[in-house]
Amino acid sequence: MNVLRRILKALVWLAVLGSAAGAAVYWGPGLYRQWGGGGASENSRAAEVRFHTVARGTLQIGIVESGRLRAVKHHKISSELNGQAKVSWIVPEGTHVKKGDKLVEFEKKRLEEELTKTEADLDAEKRQLTVAEESLKIEDSSGKAMLAAAETHLKEAKDALKKYRELEAPQQFKQLDAATSTAREKLVQAQQALADVQRKADEALFVEDEQKKNIERQITGAKEAVTAARKAVDAAVLQQKMFKAYDYPRAYESKKQGVANADLDLAKTKVAVQSQFLQKEAQLGHVKDSITHMTRDIEEHRKELSKCLITAPSDGMVLYGEPENRGRMYGRETEIKVGMDCYRGNTILTIPDLSAFEVDIAINEEHRGRLKPGCKARVTVEAVPGLAMDGNLKQIFNLARPRIPWDESSPKVFDGIVELPQADLRMVSGMTTRVEISVETVPDVLRAPIEAVFNEQGETVCYARQGEGFERRRVKTGRSNDDFVEIAEGLAEGDQVYLFNPTQGEGAGDNARPQG
Repeated sequence: MNVLRRILKALVWLAVLGSAAGAAVYWGPGLYRQWGGGGASENSRAAEVRFHTVARGTLQIGIVESGRLRAVKHHKISSELNGQAKVSWIVPEGTHVKKGDKLVEFEKKRLEEELTKTEADLDAEKRQLTVAEESLKIEDSSGKAMLAAAETHLKEAKDALKKYRELEAPQQFKQLDAATSTAREKLVQAQQALADVQRKADEALFVEDEQKKNIERQITGAKEAVTAARKAVDAAVLQQKMFKAYDYPRAYESKKQGVANADLDLAKTKVAVQSQFLQKEAQLGHVKDSITHMTRDIEEHRKELSKCLITAPSDGMVLYGEPENRGRMYGRETEIKVGMDCYRGNTILTIPDLSAFEVDIAINEEHRGRLKPGCKARVTVEAVPGLAMDGNLKQIFNLARPRIPWDESSPKVFDGIVELPQADLRMVSGMTTRVEISVETVPDVLRAPIEAVFNEQGETVCYARQGEGFERRRVKTGRSNDDFVEIAEGLAEGDQVYLFNPTQGEGAGDNARPQG
């Protein structure tokens, strides 16, 4: 590619210099004679075009590659909406915008409808929240009342047990003991009365029948009284035993069971109250969660609505797509326009930061070993005539790729980056550039323009100026760049060489004659 450029450049120079030289040869002598030598300055200028004086100097050896400008920093504008979004308005490409200017607007009818519906649902849930809160208060009061009643019942059962154990039962025991003691006293009294009657009967030696019958009646009555008293004692003792063995234990166990039942009822009431309260509380929590979710959804809807309008994050010029891959989205060609569908994260617009640029280049495989980061570079921008800047080779990537991405057989290249220390307001991302990277600096060499060196029949030659003619000289060349070539042999410092082949072209014979 470099050779082709050099050939084209040489042909252009030859065409220009050939025309100029022909005109100078044809018109020069006549003008000189007409003005009596007064055209010396014109001749000198013509000589500058036709000839070059060989001199020593510094030779910069480098390679030339084409590149593309890329802003170091750029703002990629993409949709932040969830899911698919349809563009309803977009700023025309190439527009210069200020920070805050509208860039893209998306359709928002669906989001507005969702927001309205969610707000209505939220109002309904807030009303339900009031109902749930009041229901929880009622359940709390009802539960406290039920617990208080169960606790009161338990307390009454415990009091009844204590009263029976400490008061009623001992009193009954005391009463039964007293009744038994009274029955025994009456038995003793009846036995004493029988003994007294019996003693009277024994003391009465002579008694009438009537008296005898009376004593017998007294003895019979006393015996009956003793028998009745003994039965009363037995009945009192039996009642005491029955109370102690049966009545007291049953009554005591009944009181204890009453306490256990009241305690169980209290536990059941606590569980029931807590369960009902938790249910009401869960219902309230569910309503609160719904309100929280709906509130969050409303915030998200509002955020989404705010994302329907994208404004410029900085001043700059709007480019569609990405500068490195313009107009391509989702891996296929997509026309960026109103009505298009786009997805979150896909770049729609780019606003380059025009304050700093880099140049992306592809370096031929054969030059990879000659370059390293830090090499000086000269960058010219084809779209801006006269704009040339010095830069540095910033980076060379290690992975080779085909120059033509879809053709694996195409020459391999290594991607590289050239950094520019300054920028020009006329520069825009994507502009094509010519990058000349300096590989070697050779000081103090004899050099001639590459336009003055010709390859004729396998020989490298130059045409040195000899008076009004020329001399064909074989030369030995060394290193070269796109402008100059090192002359190792065949020319000396101060020699003037033709910048075109004087043996060819119209008018070459009058004043460009071979010498010797």
